[in-house]
Amino acid sequence: MKRLIVAAFFVAAAARATPSTTFWAPSNTAIQPFLVPHITYDTYFWNRPASGSNGSPIYPVTTGLTMGILPWDDLQMEVGFDLLLPGGDPLLLNAKLGVPEDKLFALQPSLAVGWLTKINFAADVQTGKNAFGAAGGGITLFFTDKIDLLTGPVYFFDAGSQPGGRQWFWTVQLDIDLPLRSAPAATAPVPVATTAPPAAVPAVDKKAPETEPAKNQ
Repeated sequence: MKRLIVAAFFVAAAARATPSTTFWAPSNTAIQPFLVPHITYDTYFWNRPASGSNGSPIYPVTTGLTMGILPWDDLQMEVGFDLLLPGGDPLLLNAKLGVPEDKLFALQPSLAVGWLTKINFAADVQTGKNAFGAAGGGITLFFTDKIDLLTGPVYFFDAGSQPGGRQWFWTVQLDIDLPLRSAPAATAPVPVATTAPPAAVPAVDKKAPETEPAKNQ
């Protein structure tokens, strides 16, 4: 389900979901108070099938937890997670940092900036008792479709071939794609020309033409 960076410049509203939202968008400035957990259970559904489908339209059920982690009044922050079930990659993480109203100057509106990231679990193994033999696993955090961060432990099968004779290492890998050309625009399908039926040919009278009778001379 999609990676999202949210910047908000709105009047604060009550926290309703994970991350703090009103109905759907997390682009409000509501932030959970310090050490106050907020549990959410969100559903989106309809009561009849859409045209051409067998079942009623429904989103995965969102179950999550969000809590404030900063003890200050002038600067607040919440962190949380969501589980979208059923789903192939159900875990999402979120955070929001904000300043309440009138903290920086008189009549200052509340401000907040936040992020919501997709998480994938990954693992791989390369056999062999040598410097390359190892198994690793961890999580990948997708900030956008071109920026992600992978982190987790790596176990090496031959500790003697590793720096310091270590069997275990922890890896943090930042990956950024920098396209050097824009993606080609989608082209509309070329309509297939239809062949017109052949024009009707008028029937030809195949009888020999009549000759005029010879004139008496």
